[in-house]
Amino acid sequence: MLPLHINPNFVVPLLLLALPAYLLLALYVYAPFKTKVGQIKRVREPYVPIDIGQLPPEQAQAFAQAATQLASIGFVSIGALQHDIPKQSLASFVSIWVKKAELDSAQVIGVTIRNPQLGLKVETLVTFRTEFTDGTAIVTSSTKYRSSFPPDRLCSSVRCPGFSDFQLLYRLHRARVEQDRGSRTATLHRVQDPVSRLELEHTETFARLVRAGYYELDSEQQKYVPTLKGAFFMTYRLLPPFKQISHFLRWRTTNRTLRRLGFGNLRQFELSQSLR
Repeated sequence: MLPLHINPNFVVPLLLLALPAYLLLALYVYAPFKTKVGQIKRVREPYVPIDIGQLPPEQAQAFAQAATQLASIGFVSIGALQHDIPKQSLASFVSIWVKKAELDSAQVIGVTIRNPQLGLKVETLVTFRTEFTDGTAIVTSSTKYRSSFPPDRLCSSVRCPGFSDFQLLYRLHRARVEQDRGSRTATLHRVQDPVSRLELEHTETFARLVRAGYYELDSEQQKYVPTLKGAFFMTYRLLPPFKQISHFLRWRTTNRTLRRLGFGNLRQFELSQSLR
């Protein structure tokens, strides 16, 4: 067999072509199959009731600022829980608050990220929610995390990522409710205690994903398993250009909502925070 000779002038162009091809295959072909294996969820998640006062200092400090602000605007805590996610080295702590006068609820979520290099990091976000008897809801959140799941059409959601002035965020939420509720009747019937509330959200979320074809129920193993369609769609939602499109649409929705309610645009709303 004659030796194969490659013109040295072609080596660099070939490598430049090979690298993008490898990345495309890794991200858009291999990654969905990894998602299919890695995003299997339990039918029953281990939600453990806890006393916020007994949290370690890092987590307790993360909750203190949110708790003080919520209490100042009339919210009362009805309890808290811990949810561990072993595969992702995460532990989340959730406290549930209600304001019965307005029939609003709030979730304070503290996510603890354990990193061998960076140590312990705690991030706190707050989500305000008003649910109605017809099954719809209005939600206003400070979360900055993107979801790989399709949006819930029964839920009108606005996000102000990284917002720390929860009193101001609640003013926005109340303005949305007053403007958009129409003839709907608010209810706190589905907010009884932290464990039952999180179990209900988990069950309803995956029932919706099963109907959408993203997951299927493995009743024998008591797990929700991503379908091939779901694995590809969930992966692509976090990759270019779909990630950027989703970000733009959410940014546009938030800006339009803020302007419509007299808060200016998102940048102006961020600058109006009293806590910097």
